[in-house]
Parts: sequence; structure tokens; C-alpha cells
Amino acid sequence: MTLVSTPPGTCVMLVPGEERILTSPNYPHEYYNDDHTTTCVAIADGVEASLHYQITFFMLECCCDILSINGVEVDCDEVSVTEEIDVQSNTLNTTFTSDSSVAMSGYSMRVWVTETTPVITPAAEDTCIYLSPGGMQRLTSPNYPNNYEDHLDISTCVAVENGVEGTLHYRIERFDLECCCDRLRINDVEVECGQGVTYEDTEVPTNRLDATFLSDMSISYSGYSIRVWVEGSEMEEVTVL
Repeated sequence: MTLVSTPPGTCVMLVPGEERILTSPNYPHEYYNDDHTTTCVAIADGVEASLHYQITFFMLECCCDILSINGVEVDCDEVSVTEEIDVQSNTLNTTFTSDSSVAMSGYSMRVWVTETTPVITPAAEDTCIYLSPGGMQRLTSPNYPNNYEDHLDISTCVAVENGVEGTLHYRIERFDLECCCDRLRINDVEVECGQGVTYEDTEVPTNRLDATFLSDMSISYSGYSIRVWVEGSEMEEVTVL
């Protein structure tokens, strides 16, 4: 189904697996002068899903004719006809306006919906992996060293065994996240992406380390690996089942 315009105040509602093609009026022929076309596509009510779009053709009079997507004007000089873009809301609104001079072939864009299943595995509030001096645990992003999943909210706790004298340490051994949108926090301090990552042994000022990892619904990478240990006798790895 191809959509050129929808009545004001209405949206075409999609469920996962459905797709619509939005085009300028009269596409692939020249659009009309003095045109004002609006289109709305949204995820159906009550459906847990993600909305995406891809501009597949774009030829406007850059000086004077404008396509806006969710209020952001598409840049004529930088538009990509291959990039798939995640919409950061449940609704996609387009507005196309043309002036009274030159007309061109216009645009065509795909809009579709995919199902999302959030993966939420927080640690219980009072549950930690406990280590004695010499014990060591590696914390990794899910699916490491392969790419982690979308929509993650993962919390992990490692602590010094109760009643034991010891110092907790950690070292980031691998760190590969989507810097704009995915987050790793250690004891409520966000690990700075890129050049800010410190691959050094770090002493934890308390007897407990809490790590929280959040991912969004777009790009994923191989994630992280952190070695956590309690200083003492010779370390031997603890396998937690």
C-alpha cells in the first residue's frame, strides 16, 4: 500500500510485519507546485513494537521544497537512500511543501514496524556474587563476545564475602558499545566511551561493585568484559552457575 496523504488528525496504524510506502504526490512523476501534504504512520495501540523508516528515493528542489520527518527537515545534501533509521517514538509524521517554481520527482520512503521483546534481567536487590580473597569473576555483556541484544537492562553485583577482610578491584578488559545510546555504569558512574575508557586496575572504595548495562533499540556491538577480584592470595576463577 502506498500513501500520499492522510486526513488531518488521523494515522495509519501498523502492527509488526506491516509496511507502508510514503511518496510525494504524483510520484515517480513531478510533484505539484504549491503543495502541502502531511502523512502519519504509527504503531497500533497496545502493541509492543519499534517503528523504522528508510528513504529510498529523494529528489527535491533543495532551495525551496521541503520534506520534514517528525519536525526535522531532511537535509538535501546529506540524505541517505540506504540507511534504515529507528524512530524514537511510536509515530512518524511527514510534511511535504513545495513552492510555485521548479518541480522534481520527489521522494519515496519505506515505513515498517518490527516486534520488540525487552530483555530485562535485573539482579535481586539483596543478591550478589560474593568473593573471598583470591576469587575472581568476569562480568560481560549478554552474548559476549558476539553482539549484545537490543532493549537490555542488566544489573550485576559483586561483593567481598561477608566477614572477610579484602579489597575489591576491577579492570575493564574490553569495551565496545554504541557510544551515543548504550550505557555501562559502575557504582552509578557512567563509563565514558571512546578515549575515556580506562583499561587499568581500579580499586573499589567499598566492598561492593554494582554494574548496570542499558542498550537501546538500534545498533549493537560486542559489548564489554570486566574482571573483578578480591585482593589476597593467588587468584583462582570462580564459576557461578
